[in-house]
Amino acid sequence: MLIFQEKTKLILAALLGLACLSFFASTAPGMVSANPKPIPPGEVEIPAVAWSRGIGVPFDGAGHPYESSTKIDDGPWAGLPLGGLGAGSIGRTYRGDFARWHLDLGTHRFESLPANQFSVFVAHGDQAQAHVLSALQPSILPEWNWDMPAGAGTYYALFPKAWYVYDWDALPVRLTQKQFSPVLPGNYRASSYPVGIFEWTVENPTAAPLTLGLMFTWQNLVGYGWNKDLEGGNFNTVVQKDGLTGLVFTRPGDTVSEEWDGSFAIITPQQPGVTVSYRSRFSLSAGRDTWLDFAADGGLENVDDPAPAQPSEQIAGALAVTVNLQPGETRTIPFTLAWDMPITQFGAGTKWYKRYTQFYGVSGRNAWTIAADALAAYPDWEAAIDVWQQPILASSARPDWYKTALFNELYYLVDGGTVWENGRVGGPPPADGLGGFAYLESADYTLYNTFDVHFYASFALAQLWPELQKRLMRDVAVTIPQGDPANTHPIQATGAVVPRKVPGAVPHDLGSPQEDPWGQVNAFNWQDSNTWKDLNSKFVLQLWRDYIFTGDLALVQELWPAAVQALDYLHQFDRDGDGLPEHDGIPDQTYDTWVMSGPSAYGGGLWLAALEAAINMGQLVGDADRVAQYQTWLDSGKASFEAKLWNGQYYKFDASSSPHSDSIMADQLAGQWYADATGLPPIVPPEHTATALQTIYDFNVRRFADGGMGAVNGMRPDGTVDTSSNQSQEVWTGVTYALAAAMLQRGMHEEGWWTAWGVFNVTYNGGFWFRTPEAYRSDRSFRAGMYMRPLSIWAIEQALQSQEPVPIPAGAEAMRLTTADGVALAGLYYTPPAEAAPGVLLLHQRGGRKENWTSFAQLLQKNGYAVMAFDFRGHGQSKGVVNWWGADQDVMTAFDYLKARPEVDPQRIALIGASIGTQEAITFAAAHPDQVRGAALLSTFASGEIQRAVLTYPGPILLMATEGDKAATQETNRLAKLAPTAEVYILKDSDRHGTQMLQSPLNIEAILLDWLQKVVQPQ
Repeated sequence: MLIFQEKTKLILAALLGLACLSFFASTAPGMVSANPKPIPPGEVEIPAVAWSRGIGVPFDGAGHPYESSTKIDDGPWAGLPLGGLGAGSIGRTYRGDFARWHLDLGTHRFESLPANQFSVFVAHGDQAQAHVLSALQPSILPEWNWDMPAGAGTYYALFPKAWYVYDWDALPVRLTQKQFSPVLPGNYRASSYPVGIFEWTVENPTAAPLTLGLMFTWQNLVGYGWNKDLEGGNFNTVVQKDGLTGLVFTRPGDTVSEEWDGSFAIITPQQPGVTVSYRSRFSLSAGRDTWLDFAADGGLENVDDPAPAQPSEQIAGALAVTVNLQPGETRTIPFTLAWDMPITQFGAGTKWYKRYTQFYGVSGRNAWTIAADALAAYPDWEAAIDVWQQPILASSARPDWYKTALFNELYYLVDGGTVWENGRVGGPPPADGLGGFAYLESADYTLYNTFDVHFYASFALAQLWPELQKRLMRDVAVTIPQGDPANTHPIQATGAVVPRKVPGAVPHDLGSPQEDPWGQVNAFNWQDSNTWKDLNSKFVLQLWRDYIFTGDLALVQELWPAAVQALDYLHQFDRDGDGLPEHDGIPDQTYDTWVMSGPSAYGGGLWLAALEAAINMGQLVGDADRVAQYQTWLDSGKASFEAKLWNGQYYKFDASSSPHSDSIMADQLAGQWYADATGLPPIVPPEHTATALQTIYDFNVRRFADGGMGAVNGMRPDGTVDTSSNQSQEVWTGVTYALAAAMLQRGMHEEGWWTAWGVFNVTYNGGFWFRTPEAYRSDRSFRAGMYMRPLSIWAIEQALQSQEPVPIPAGAEAMRLTTADGVALAGLYYTPPAEAAPGVLLLHQRGGRKENWTSFAQLLQKNGYAVMAFDFRGHGQSKGVVNWWGADQDVMTAFDYLKARPEVDPQRIALIGASIGTQEAITFAAAHPDQVRGAALLSTFASGEIQRAVLTYPGPILLMATEGDKAATQETNRLAKLAPTAEVYILKDSDRHGTQMLQSPLNIEAILLDWLQKVVQPQ
């Protein structure tokens, strides 16, 4: 595959490109640092690449919508959101106020609620003062001291964490607040939690003691957004238990039945030397007493008033922490905010439970429990965030501005009206234990899982939460054969009335929050998406990509019939038999106002790449007839693509006779981009790819807006912008990031970085932070803020990681092994410190690699073991394609190597497998009981092969799973009954899976070392 064959060349090109980039960074017009304000020294570590802005400092240069379809323009105040995936989100601005409300999933609301706020009291010498810590100037709560000036500190953001560093001469204390939610890649539990953590670091830098008070106030928001909070009945209560003090905001009833109902909670721990106090209730129209109480001494009078709100009355509560600080003393004070609104209801009336209810129930009265759990877990969550981000932040091969944008664009997965369901209300939980996942195309285009756009954005899910991406693909696949001629809707662009969905067509979207997502698809009715020429190819390409990323052959086998139907359906549009589908002189693809006719570079390239992907998948599933058919279509299509579209410099927009058919489209190589990203053979000659990318860079990037705004969609050969459509004149943020990824894949590092920087420049220097639009023009007017497609920046990360040399861990030796069927495997061997050592063979999980075991392998080596870890075929640095039918040969090859090492005792070798590696471990052990002394299975799964092997293998077995990993726990308990002598561990308070259990508070390393000591050490 090209991506591997040219690795050395690409690395050298990367070094050269970065050298060039440093020159361009110093000369480019408008190219500024991702971090215009320096990170202050202190106790709180803030990554240097965090985006920053003075707290509350206005920004007057942001563009505004240029057409009526964009209705939402909240201005440039946005900051990072709080909340988990599908939990509903609360956005907090860089002014310090809570203002963006996405608790009613699918509905956008921007409104500052001033009662939701932090305030500070300081008594120093004979001076005492109290201030609200926000640059907001609200009309309510006028008695409160809203006097903090704009710029009295700096806001920093690097998703999912944000920091408010206060630098105000009026305060003789140093204050920093860190906030985040536990949105953790690969963690399908904590990532769903409706919770925010606020950790304050307070320091007395003076030579005299001082008294500090922090007050967290919160409005009872049960029913807010639905106007139910104005009906009366909401009440607040104080809770003190388990060393915690806090307030719960709720309304009568033991359980909820409506989406607007639920509970909120704010809590803080009771700490030595810290006084926690409260006032459970005050009216927003009469907040004077609460403020005077706090401003007197930094504490509150401990008033618990559960009286319900009267009609039209809005109530709030206050929680305060007071501490005396000696000179030079620093204290850390955490608060948590949680909300429990378990139901999502859509316009058609369908109700769903949210994902987090799988762990906290559906009563809606568990906000306290969620907040309390967060206080206990947040240090581990933060450590996991840091471990995830650290390799990227430490990379010298990545510009700082890119690191800023890479993480911060993930805000949209939380803030995009995201739904993650845990079954219908009144129905069973999802059979797969995961549930459906959906996010909006944008806050303006309220369509869930818009598939033509998700094609770009999906690189984020596919790399960080691949199970959600696979579930999304399954949900789309189910709809492909569906169609009801009687279910029609009118098309706005033409007035025609057409079926919403016809069999064989991949849906444009999975529905709207105004209707019934998952049940009523294709809510989009601007054009008839049944005739689109990109959706079906995009389904096939994403399926192949997801297989390459995860190695999940079962996914390919399951969705192969849908892929076949999708290709057959699209092939009908090849009306002249040239191997390429024809466009119909209408906007029948993701550029839905830009007309294509006949074969196009965009649609044709996607089709060719999809055929290559289908040929590979057909070989995996053994469908020889389809493979042969697709090869015929591919051969014909590639020849036609070159003959009809290549003009010597680039691929023409389309093969029609229209005046803009020879326009230079920025996205003309979308199919080749996916082919490169997934290791497919090139769909066009490599030299044509290089020439076309250079042409796009020279025209669409450098000749547009002085080269500092990304790639305009269409340019004419004379160097002017294509004005044939409003979309041809736009820069699409997500398309530009994808184009940059394509350039970087091909070693065009200077061009790729410059191209991507243009979008960063407009977004993070131009007032669009945390509301990145779909499109903008050269005057920075925009369309569709808060958009899905910019998540394609994670395609850049995939391109970079695929080219990076993998460092050899300390103590390891890199090995190359060859299986009996000729597959080259990559391995790491850890030599033991003494002769005649016991050996351990480590088998990673699906989508994993040998490096997942590094820390544990080094620990084993230190304890006297010889260790072998390797990449299964198609994984990591091993060659071939993922094929679990051939995995037994991989295990045999690695085992024979380990056994033959002269320093290894061949009679004392054990196997440890994770997830799918458990099947390979126990079946190999059962087939070779005289050679394998024991098998440890971490996070096993339901498999007849595993069950039969457990029954027949006579040696020691260790079974381990985490309580939150329900499928693995269930199967572990089942296997324990089949093997009564097995050691079994179900670890509580975690849902980690496989090798994710390593290097965690679970300390499974100690369990494994103890088991190995009994199994393979001398008797």
